[in-house]
Amino acid sequence: ANVADDRAGEAVFGPDHPYGRLTLGEPESVERLDRDALVEFHRRRYRPRGSVLVIAGDLGAGDLRPLLEGTFRRWGGDVPGGRRQRRCRGL
Repeated sequence: ANVADDRAGEAVFGPDHPYGRLTLGEPESVERLDRDALVEFHRRRYRPRGSVLVIAGDLGAGDLRPLLEGTFRRWGGDVPGGRRQRRCRGL
């Protein structure tokens, strides 16, 4: 762990600002996590309409589409509040 990097956000933004907190959480806060609450948070918030998928490399749409459709076929649902996101026209 890089102590200077861990504390830079706190020094610049202050401990009460989201950028002033450790990305992975403080050890004490991580220890208090409740598994069921974490699973429920993930189920509600990590939805296709609230996500962005970035792919880089030497892949064509013909190679990529079957892989993505097979991987994400059953993943569905909207983000809370029904906010719509722009859809990429690339594929």
